Amino acid sequence: MSLPLKIAFRYLFARKSYHVINMISGIGMAGMAIGTAALVIILSVFNGFNNLVSESLGDVYPDLVVRPATGKVFVPDSASFRPALDSDDVLALSCSLEEQAFLSYGGKQSLARVKGVDEAFEETSGLQGHLVDGLWLFYRGQRPLAVAGSALAASMGLNPRFVEPVEIYFPSRTTPLSMANPAASLRSVKALVSGVFSVNAELDAKLMLVPIGLMRELLEEPEAVSSVEIWTAPGYLPDSHICNANYRI
Repeated sequence: MSLPLKIAFRYLFARKSYHVINMISGIGMAGMAIGTAALVIILSVFNGFNNLVSESLGDVYPDLVVRPATGKVFVPDSASFRPALDSDDVLALSCSLEEQAFLSYGGKQSLARVKGVDEAFEETSGLQGHLVDGLWLFYRGQRPLAVAGSALAASMGLNPRFVEPVEIYFPSRTTPLSMANPAASLRSVKALVSGVFSVNAELDAKLMLVPIGLMRELLEEPEAVSSVEIWTAPGYLPDSHICNANYRI
């Protein structure tokens, strides 16, 4: 046995004449044990939070996102994505068109990130599992519907049970700006709110989902998209990390 261990055992199990030293040693050991236990608990809690955040964001964002190398939009070439569609590892491929827009509802206004999504997103996205009110619907008959973040809905008074539509505004790309009447240079579309979701504070406060056809009407982009989102089979991507790829056109 090494000298330090001999000294430690001597004072730890010493006779009663060394009672004070035993008490000090016991208090030191108890402090180390409590500190180690607290550290293990804290690390376990943070690990649980990390898994919770990863799972929540995994429901919102696809596994692969294809965006234009330059500019905001591009027209996807179906031939370029044919290998992905034919792959067994790809569950779905969806197109989206999004832009920062101005919202008006019941006398309240706000800026929001409005994202137009297609049927593939509606069926595949795990975001529908975070719905807290209303329904995960983007059309009722021919009428477009919207699904909004909970903080955005609360700030503007949006409610799936109300029949008043939310108005979405964006500057026209084709109409010249009129200094006498700037509002005449804005395009607008309307959508009823069908549901409210909650994921995290950032997304809940700024994101609204609408049909991609409605966004194409608003942005005057009949064919272009902002991104192509690819949803893969479980385990296809290591640790389900989000990957971004540039698509050059």
